[in-house]
Amino acid sequence: MVLLLNGSSAENITLAELLTDNETVRVSNAFNSDPPCAISTSSLYVKQGELALVNFSSPAVASALKWVGSGEATTCHIVVLHDESKVGVTHLDSPVAVALTLDTICSQLDNAISLYVTGGYEDEFEDGDNSISQALLDYLSNSDKQFKLKLWNTMALNTKTDPEGRGGPIITDVVFNMTTKNPTHCQI
Repeated sequence: MVLLLNGSSAENITLAELLTDNETVRVSNAFNSDPPCAISTSSLYVKQGELALVNFSSPAVASALKWVGSGEATTCHIVVLHDESKVGVTHLDSPVAVALTLDTICSQLDNAISLYVTGGYEDEFEDGDNSISQALLDYLSNSDKQFKLKLWNTMALNTKTDPEGRGGPIITDVVFNMTTKNPTHCQI
């Protein structure tokens, strides 16, 4: 596997190191502070436990579909992977589903894959379940594909605290914009 973080190999990075990497934190904070987008009706919604793979280079698809995404992810993770012509979006709800789901998507993508991950949070006891994040990192470590990590927004990076001190996710809804070829957060 080649996981590229900040343009360099991050082959043996741990989850704790990834969550405290300066560039990962900076990108995550910027993503979280962007205003949510307004999505149109020409969208494909991926439900919890599902995946979608879309060829955005197809003129027919490009004219019919503007957004592909998922929402309402609290402890779940929304993963967006894309190459130069296709995007895969999945809403992972279990660490057991990670390998099969990503194998399915990655088998249809070229080797240089851009990767965006959002989901999970830490509760008021700083006791978030990191099992999906860890399963994703394990998958990336064992894959023969090359992943360019663009966003890792999980656990503490995706946590806000309400006035009563309870933790919750900052971002729960993510869409891939078929025009700009970038994911953003929204309100679904």
